[in-house]
Amino acid sequence: MKVIKRLYGDKIADRSYWWLCVAGFFQFTDSDYWFDSDEWWEYSVDYTHFSNRALALCDKITYLS
Repeated sequence: MKVIKRLYGDKIADRSYWWLCVAGFFQFTDSDYWFDSDEWWEYSVDYTHFSNRALALCDKITYLS
């Protein structure tokens, strides 16, 4: 997400982060706590991890490379 922010700006990083959550790429570690202070990706990223779906996709991409 930091690379996306650096290349495309904070607004694109925020939008892409939330869409990756919706798509199931990132998964929240707890359903009660999603962010620290504001609904912005930088306040939420500590509460997420890669989902099994994301890891399988990364494995497939690595295999196809």
